Amino acid sequence: MSASTAEVVLNNPAYFLDLEASSLMPGSWPIEIGVASVKDGVVVSDARLIQPHTSWSDDLWSAESEAVHGITLEELEKTGSSIEEVLAWYDTVNIGVAVSDNPEFDARWLGCLARLTRTPPRVRLVDFDTYVMMTLKDTAAVNKVFRHLEQCAVPHRAGEDARRMAEAWLVGAASES
Repeated sequence: MSASTAEVVLNNPAYFLDLEASSLMPGSWPIEIGVASVKDGVVVSDARLIQPHTSWSDDLWSAESEAVHGITLEELEKTGSSIEEVLAWYDTVNIGVAVSDNPEFDARWLGCLARLTRTPPRVRLVDFDTYVMMTLKDTAAVNKVFRHLEQCAVPHRAGEDARRMAEAWLVGAASES
């Protein structure tokens, strides 16, 4: 990690980001985006389902992934928001550094959205583990973060997964105070 990334992490606000997708295959597409942030010691989170774009192949829909996240293709078609609506919302919450537990996949799915619009979101993704190590200096605090994660089930829904990361980080940060 470069010094410039460390500077960005330490000098900018951060939020926690997670995306769910049609599958984990190359060419898969995002189906839900969630964010969480810590405001005045409280975690707030939100998420949006993403209506499938006509250019996205149904062949990249995975029944196994659906079983994990519990989101059906029919649900997305009926209740998902358009890509433009999702990105307009994301612009309002994309403040600073996005902390992700899987930046490689989340960057791929954000890129999938960006290719379909004229104004792609600008985002600096940082790995969750790296963020924890850079922002929490006390080893006991860092250990509390990872113990908290181990004790909490992974919901596999974007907003709740982002919330889970934010709450774990907050447990560590509160112990340093």
